[in-house]
Amino acid sequence: MRVLFVYPNLMRQENISLGIAYLSACLKARGHKTNLVDYTWGGRIKDTALAVKKYIPDLVAFSARTGEFVFCLKVARRLKEQFGSEIKIIFGGVHSTINPEEVINKDCVDFICVGEGEGAMVEFCQKMENKERIDQIRNIWVKKDGIIKKNDVRDLVEDLDEIPFPDRDIFDMERYISSRDGAVDMMVSRGCPYQCTYCINPVLQNMYERKGKFVRKRSVNNVIEEVNEIHKKYKTKHISFQDDVFPSSPEWLEEFRREFSRYSNLDFYCNLRAESLNPQLCKYLKDGGCSSIHIGIESGSEWIRENVLNRKMPNERLITAFETCRKEGLATYSFNMVGIPYEAVSHIRQTIEINKRIEPTFLQVSIFQPYPGTQLSRLCVENKWWDGKILPYSHQFFSIVKYPQISPARIYWEKIFFRYNVLKDMNFGKALFTLIFDCCFYYLTMVRALIPGPLKTQVNKIFGFMLRRN
Repeated sequence: MRVLFVYPNLMRQENISLGIAYLSACLKARGHKTNLVDYTWGGRIKDTALAVKKYIPDLVAFSARTGEFVFCLKVARRLKEQFGSEIKIIFGGVHSTINPEEVINKDCVDFICVGEGEGAMVEFCQKMENKERIDQIRNIWVKKDGIIKKNDVRDLVEDLDEIPFPDRDIFDMERYISSRDGAVDMMVSRGCPYQCTYCINPVLQNMYERKGKFVRKRSVNNVIEEVNEIHKKYKTKHISFQDDVFPSSPEWLEEFRREFSRYSNLDFYCNLRAESLNPQLCKYLKDGGCSSIHIGIESGSEWIRENVLNRKMPNERLITAFETCRKEGLATYSFNMVGIPYEAVSHIRQTIEINKRIEPTFLQVSIFQPYPGTQLSRLCVENKWWDGKILPYSHQFFSIVKYPQISPARIYWEKIFFRYNVLKDMNFGKALFTLIFDCCFYYLTMVRALIPGPLKTQVNKIFGFMLRRN
C-alpha cells in the first residue's frame, strides 16, 4: 500500500515531524511504501494534488496541529474536488486527538487516527490493502455514508524499544541539518507526568486511563543505537531531545551519561523541570555531553503559576535551578508566556523581573493560546473571553483572547517588548537588536522558507549570538 504524508509546518521551523517519521518507519517495516509533501520550505495548496497525481497513493495522511487545521482542510478539499471519492484521506496528530468530533465531521475527511498511531496505522493499512473490515480498528474513527464509527484507543506500547527508529529519510535531512547547524531531533520517552492547565497532556492522561503506563522511556542501549545511526548517516553536531521532560532517574541517567559521552564531537540539549534540577543531576548531564537545558518559567507570578497554570513551584526554586545550571557550565533557555488568563500587566512585569534575576542564556516568550481540550480553553469559553473558533498557527503572533483586564493589543506589545525589557539594563545594544528582531518576526517567518540552508545557518548563528543574554 502507498501512503502519502502531508506535513504542513506553517511556522517553517526546521524541525522534522517525528510523528510522521515514526509512522513511516512502522509502515515500511510491514512492506508498505511512503512518501511526503513537506511544506517546511514553502509551497502551494496545489502541491499536494500534484504529488497525488505523480505518486498515486492509496491513502493521504495529514498530521495537523490546531493552528494548521484550516490549511490542511483546504488541501484536503482540493484533493476531493480534483480526484473525487477515490482518494482516501485520514487526519491524525494533536488536533485530531483532542478534537476528534470536529475533524471527522468535515466533508473532506474519511478517517481519523486518535492518539499514538503506530500500531493503529499499520493495522489500518494492512486491512485496507487486504480489503478487510476497517471499522473496528482501535484508535481509528471511520466515516462512511455519513455514519461515523468511533473506536476506543488501544493500550499504550509499554516497551518503546519495540518501535522502529524514525524514518528520517522521508525528509530532506541534509537541508534540515544544514539549516540548524547540525542539530537532529530525537525522543527517548513518551508521556508527561505533570498536569499543566494550558497543555494537552492531562487530556491524554485521561484518554489513556487504564490503558497502560502513561510515562515510558526507552532503554539506554536503544537510545544509543539510534544516536549511532544518526551519527553515521548525517553530519550531526547536536542532538535535540524533544521530550516534554528528559528522563532524570539516577540509574538511567548514569548509564546514558557513560554511553553518550563516548561521542566526543556530539552534544545535546533537553527539557527539564526546575524542581528536578540539583547539582548532581546537572553534573551528570554536563559530564554526559549536555550543553543546554530548557526550563519552563511561563510566569514570574507565583500566584499565576500555582492557581492558573498548576505549576506549583516558588520563585526561589526557579532561581536556584538556573544558578545550579550556570555553576556547572550549562547554558539555559527559559520559556515564558504572556496573555495568560487572569494575568495583568503587573504579572508580566514579574515575569520580566525573574528573567533578569535568573539570567538565562536564551529566553523565549510566547502568547498564550487556548488550545482545545485544555482546562484553560474551557475557562476562556465559559467566561466568554474566546469564541472557540480559529486559532493562529503560531503562539508567537497575536492573542485571540479578550480579557476584561488587558486587551489583545496590549498583550501583543508586551510580548514584542518582553526581551528588550529583560536585556536593556545589561546590554542596550543587544536589547535594541532583539526588539527589532521581535518586531519583524512575523515577516521573517514569511520569508524563512526562501533562505538557502547554509545561509540560514549563518543567519541563525548571528541571531543566536545577538539574542544570547550574556
